[in-house]
Amino acid sequence: MTSNPKNAFRRFAKGCREAGLPMVFGAADFCYNEFKVEGLPSRTRLAIHFWAFADGCSVEQGSRALRAFFARTVDAPKPVNVYGYDGDLRGVAYAFKGNFSRREIIPAVKDSNGKTISRRNTRHRPLRAWQKVELAVLLDRIGLYDRLILRDIEFVRIPQGLRLKPMRSVA
Repeated sequence: MTSNPKNAFRRFAKGCREAGLPMVFGAADFCYNEFKVEGLPSRTRLAIHFWAFADGCSVEQGSRALRAFFARTVDAPKPVNVYGYDGDLRGVAYAFKGNFSRREIIPAVKDSNGKTISRRNTRHRPLRAWQKVELAVLLDRIGLYDRLILRDIEFVRIPQGLRLKPMRSVA
């Protein structure tokens, strides 16, 4: 299990700052990755995948910078995803989702000549009972609001409900 998820959130926020993303709404997705290699015991670990919704003009630049800050690993080949954000609350709803899964990581298969027959793949499966309990305790410890990363963006009330808007500059 991840030793300190709050530390991962702080690291993500720092990465956004260092990437020069001026306005970011960030969210985290949690899943258990199960790695199965023939002849070896399977291993399971909790993975946190961050999603950053940024203003459109800085997405490409920020995406490259964040990917440099969060290096690709065997366990997390896509550690960060960056998308343009238009203020739609579906992104917030995603951050507060309660349906999580585990991923069965299926390794690549090669033939006798070393040629790849099938690439590494994943299958989404329901969480096991112990994973549900462990994740519920973790999410409770993190807190609902702390699952969000708001950088220079705030919630404002509008006639239709809530909206994310750029923070007013303090002059």
